Amino acid sequence: MIFVLDESLKNIDKEGKGVLAKLIAAIAERKHYMKVSSQVWQWIDEEILTTLFLGSMDIELIRKNNEFRDITKTMSDYLSQIYVGCKQGCIEPCRAILLVEKPSYVVVENEANDWPALRKWIELMKNERTFRSINVLVEKKKCAGELRPYNAGSCGQIINILLERMAEFGELSSYKVMAVYDSDKELENAELSNEKKKIQSFTTEKRLMDHRLYKREMENYFELECYKKARLADDDLIYALPVQSWDFEDVEKYIRDNSTRHYKKQNLPILSNYIDKRKLMNITAHHSLLHNGMNISEIQLLILKFAKLV
Repeated sequence: MIFVLDESLKNIDKEGKGVLAKLIAAIAERKHYMKVSSQVWQWIDEEILTTLFLGSMDIELIRKNNEFRDITKTMSDYLSQIYVGCKQGCIEPCRAILLVEKPSYVVVENEANDWPALRKWIELMKNERTFRSINVLVEKKKCAGELRPYNAGSCGQIINILLERMAEFGELSSYKVMAVYDSDKELENAELSNEKKKIQSFTTEKRLMDHRLYKREMENYFELECYKKARLADDDLIYALPVQSWDFEDVEKYIRDNSTRHYKKQNLPILSNYIDKRKLMNITAHHSLLHNGMNISEIQLLILKFAKLV
């Protein structure tokens, strides 16, 4: 996240200065970014970076830390920018510090099954050339536990869990909470279920980020060869239809009906060990998305959404 410190902070009292000092120290420690004018930074250096509010070692580290003020255009384009100040449209430091100190949550239908696949996608995309700096940042935040999954238990509970997380963050929820869920569609042009429509409407109304998978469910993002290598389908099993049909196939049922080895939903974490970046890009290549004038994969778009939370 990029915290933009507004000129209005100069009007805060002694207690407010202490909170701002704590916020700045946390931004530097948690490797977020801070955008500040030279005038405001001079005021911070004189009024906030003092032993009245911080330890001498913390002050020295902040003064020497040029990285957290070195913001590239890519960072500005894809990270959330939070305006911190004491005027309308800004978030006060005492609230902004929640964004730094608390992890962000990705609400999924079933954490034990879904998160290993999402985690693997993040890992595979970290060296993607165009968005490398963003993808590496998301990977680091995931590894640091600052981007975490939150189990809904089922699709029908996603809205309730989002409400639960929103109670923690209030008006800051759009920076800290999102949902990722299956489409459950059997055909590309099939209508969404009422449950999925409700989730979509809810996230739109509450201005939360979400990501509905293009394909039927996460199983459809793995080629049949991955199932075979994981010994979750017979070696001689074939799929005669085009790859587009695989997008909306009930994979678990297909394997059960045509193979002596059977895949089950709880095998998704095992399956995630048998995919690489090439396979993931191959199976999503036919439904690339236009984003800021360039074609990108759905997986990359999802990671750009994750970046808004970190």
